[in-house]
Amino acid sequence: MNALVSFADAEKAAVLMMLLDDEQAASVLAKLAPDELALLGEKMCAMGEIHPDAILGALDGFIARTENAGIPAEDRTGRVHAIMARALGDVKADNLMQRIAPTRGRPRSSSRAGSRPPRSCR
Repeated sequence: MNALVSFADAEKAAVLMMLLDDEQAASVLAKLAPDELALLGEKMCAMGEIHPDAILGALDGFIARTENAGIPAEDRTGRVHAIMARALGDVKADNLMQRIAPTRGRPRSSSRAGSRPPRSCR
């Protein structure tokens, strides 16, 4: 019998939080309302040993809820740039984005706005 059969959504969310590294989990938890944070923290502390079938059950629940949602492509490059900037800082993120998405990258900062290629590249 699957140990997660009777798990409520809060327990499933607690399992998912514990699968993340501490920094990732803290980033997600920081976005929760105080009552959500208290409930999730309580569930995380109360769960005890979490067996592999419970982890699979939590992941299955997440997949079932999101399988038809997809991830929108709108401003994907902007989102990737924002994530990279948070991880690396603006300058390194700008440089990386110019290499991985040069034609779709974030507009250059005003200090570099005047450095455009010549109009007549024949």
